[in-house]
Amino acid sequence: YRIRSPYRGEVSSNDFRAYIDLADYSITGAVPVYVEVDDSVSGLISDLTLNPMVVHVDTEDIQRKRFDITTVTAGQTAEGYMAGEVSVSPDYLYVIGPVSEVGQISEVGIQIDLEEADSALSGTAPVRFYDANGNEISVDERITTSREEISYELPIYRIKSLSIVADASGTPAEGYALENVEASPGFVDVYGDEETLSAYSSIEIPATELSVNGATTTVSRSIDITPYLPEGLRLAQPGTEVTIAARIRRLPQTTEEPESGQNSQVTVESSSAQEEESLPEESLPMETEVEEEEQ
Repeated sequence: YRIRSPYRGEVSSNDFRAYIDLADYSITGAVPVYVEVDDSVSGLISDLTLNPMVVHVDTEDIQRKRFDITTVTAGQTAEGYMAGEVSVSPDYLYVIGPVSEVGQISEVGIQIDLEEADSALSGTAPVRFYDANGNEISVDERITTSREEISYELPIYRIKSLSIVADASGTPAEGYALENVEASPGFVDVYGDEETLSAYSSIEIPATELSVNGATTTVSRSIDITPYLPEGLRLAQPGTEVTIAARIRRLPQTTEEPESGQNSQVTVESSSAQEEESLPEESLPMETEVEEEEQ
């Protein structure tokens, strides 16, 4: 622009506003540049020119994507307690922004602090964004969400150890007997509401899980104890397997002997007499007459 020298100090870049109007956008991406001059200096300048007069604009589609709310916990509950299943409201939200920016987001969720908690937690938490590796990320300022905070409720349960009682079915082989049935580990940690925890001290594994039919040695197998948990209780360590073993012992062998003071009489029959009775007449020795010689 041109301006008379005495007035040069009265004009600055803040007196101009350069802009483009995307209504002029075409398939080529070229749009003209417009400039507005502040009224306080518009009468002092002349011959205003622009360089460049046209700029090239790259555009990107706006994406609106739904994400389910995930939850992340920080810290540890008080000793002897365990967090249950969290519930959130709402359980999803929408993320709106440029496709390239939304594409960097893999999960949307909240973080709940468990530090020394021994009772139920509830409240609201701000929305956080995570990448494909589960790392929290910062998003572009052009990203917006349908909600900025999520409400949550998280129950905290007491942990209790329950003993495991097992039995076996069937009958061992002849001469053998079932000695006992043991479980390893002998206890498992469970959690649940206080009323249910107080009602149980053990978990029973039915005898049908282990058969000792015809067994002569120890019989064992590993089972998933989850199906036998009392209703309302859950394992503190999911996937716990228990090995039950039935120990088989051999019964001592006994020999019957006559009572003391009694004599045993044994009759032995001559084999030669028996043979003689059983021989036919033809096989008996023939009698021979012998005449005495006269002397």
